[in-house]
Amino acid sequence: MASDEMQRALEERGQAASLGCAMRQDSDTFRNATTKLQSVYRGHKSRLWYGEKSNTRHINATRLQAAFRGYKGRSQAQQLQTRHSSVLRVQAAFRGHRTRETVRVRVMERLQELRGARPRRRVHVSEILALALEQGGFGR
Repeated sequence: MASDEMQRALEERGQAASLGCAMRQDSDTFRNATTKLQSVYRGHKSRLWYGEKSNTRHINATRLQAAFRGYKGRSQAQQLQTRHSSVLRVQAAFRGHRTRETVRVRVMERLQELRGARPRRRVHVSEILALALEQGGFGR
């Protein structure tokens, strides 16, 4: 039995020795393959890192653009609101002026009808209104 075990052990050593011999013979090929594998892996990692960095730059640029566009939009909206309120003030002033003129003309016409002639002095509207109301109001 011992001889069988010894023979098996020798055979295994022989296979290992032949495998080692083959590895030594192909050591340059093995070294080149290992170097190539490491190179490919390092390139892969580098591309991943650069891609992440590039993607981060893209995301940051997009955020910056969105922030600027939001600021610009709010600024334009505020300018538009200011213009709109200015236009409303001018319109309100004009409408008030037009209404006051219309009332003044009606009051003066009514006063002419009541007096028969235009007054010599400029009469305040409140005086004309009081006089017209005493005599029956304004006819439309």
